[in-house]
Amino acid sequence: MDKNFLEFWGNLLISIARGQKRTEDMARWLNQGFTGVDSLMAPFKKSYGLDQVLPSKANYEELWSKQLRSFQDSFQEYLKLLDVVPRREYQKVQEENQALKKQILEMEKAIKDLRMLVTEKMGSSASEAVKGFQDLVFSQMDKFQEMMRSFGRVSKDEPEKK
Repeated sequence: MDKNFLEFWGNLLISIARGQKRTEDMARWLNQGFTGVDSLMAPFKKSYGLDQVLPSKANYEELWSKQLRSFQDSFQEYLKLLDVVPRREYQKVQEENQALKKQILEMEKAIKDLRMLVTEKMGSSASEAVKGFQDLVFSQMDKFQEMMRSFGRVSKDEPEKK
């Protein structure tokens, strides 16, 4: 962070501590793009050396833009130190979160629908498979019983042959 930012910000915070009106002025000043609140413009210009340059000078706009960018960059660094997230970043993340929640709901619904389809499909083929398996078991039982009867006949015939 540059020393101008720290000096300006320190003086501003001290001034804010002296009166609530300053807090309202500062919020309005930041939201209006650093314009419209003359009581904050004077200390800002002084801290960044803009009070010594006449607005009519050719390079004043360029110097103003450069100092304003420097302030904004330092302000973002300061907010990061305080672990503060700017509202626009918070809103962006909040919108992404809402979109992802909506997507999750849609995916959960799709999964539910697919599960129902699979159950439906498997249900008919599963019942067919069970029926086929039952038929196979009954067929095998019939063949086994027939085989046992044959053995019974063979064993009855054998003692008579002896």
